Amino acid sequence: MKLFSVPRVDERKRILLVHPSLTTGGTERQVGYLMKHYDRSYIELILVVFADPKSTARRLSEQHKFKLFILGGVVQPGLIERVVGLYRLVKNEKPTAVYTLLANTNLLNVFISFVIGPYSVVWGLRGSKFSTSRFGWKGNLVTWVTPFVSTRVDLLISNTITGLDEHKRCGVRPKKSVVIPNGIDDTQFFPSKKDREVVRTELGIDSGALVIGMVARVVDWKGYDYFLRAAELLVSQKTFNIKFVCVGSGERVLENKYKKMSEEPLLAGRCYWLGERGDVGKIINAMDILTVASIEGEGFPNIIGEAMAAGVPVVSTDIGDAGYLLRDAGLVVEAASAEAIYQGWVTLLTRPELRTSFQKDARKRVLESYSVSESVSKTVSTLLQLQ
Repeated sequence: MKLFSVPRVDERKRILLVHPSLTTGGTERQVGYLMKHYDRSYIELILVVFADPKSTARRLSEQHKFKLFILGGVVQPGLIERVVGLYRLVKNEKPTAVYTLLANTNLLNVFISFVIGPYSVVWGLRGSKFSTSRFGWKGNLVTWVTPFVSTRVDLLISNTITGLDEHKRCGVRPKKSVVIPNGIDDTQFFPSKKDREVVRTELGIDSGALVIGMVARVVDWKGYDYFLRAAELLVSQKTFNIKFVCVGSGERVLENKYKKMSEEPLLAGRCYWLGERGDVGKIINAMDILTVASIEGEGFPNIIGEAMAAGVPVVSTDIGDAGYLLRDAGLVVEAASAEAIYQGWVTLLTRPELRTSFQKDARKRVLESYSVSESVSKTVSTLLQLQ
């Protein structure tokens, strides 16, 4: 028995999905998965980006045949241009709903709905709480305004239990809220001995070395300081043949700072900085432990699920939904503590049977609970309930 009769193309729900750009990052990957795989029978998703510097959105649109609007160009437009551009687009397209994915864009969504209306306002919540000093007065203003306008929000989709709870404690009160975890692409992230050997050969890492890795943008809240201090603690013990691999790019000043730290006597010759890479799935396989050292802001750290899908044990700080995600497939340690990260590493390095247990359980957990198809299906079914 069919639950829905398939509507005509011009009768489907039309939803604008708005994000600044699809350059790099976990949220951007999730947007890509949604636009590639959603069922077009009942709903039309129209992607809106403010800028497309690497033509990522354009290529995705051409490959998967969906409608795309680029409000700016290569460079992000200013606030006024974003407001005017999105206002005009909503007025012309007359969507059923507008689904935005970041705090500033969420506010823009609400303010435009007050002027134009009526359409359903959908907010995407993709992280947990940042410290009040993180984004200066502008961030404080957004944090202060958000609870007051949140009652206008018809639906809030959070990718984490932790993030939703934190925002509710801060007074955010949408009409409806739901948690839909991110999806992990198990066809891109999977165990591969071949990839392990290829990457280690490329880097010149011998087969007997133990590799601890980190995959994250180079910004201060990702915790590279703590990762490198923990690395110094581990190497100082002179117990293991250890190498460290860091994947990601970001703030140039911080990149230079961290690279200098890795050139200090204890770490010299042990750290490999790979920058931004498109073959993270392969690189993860070269690791014996994947580390998340973030100190705040994380919601659903995609890299944890990706490492789990590849059967690589994880040591993560207690941030966002890391604990919910890992459960019995990794270790969760105190945030902002090099000593805690170091102790987590030592636990796994001295207990190979525990690493084996994590490897066995992790991929199974991802396949059962965090598939891309499940995440996309839940998102579409939730959006279909909008009036």
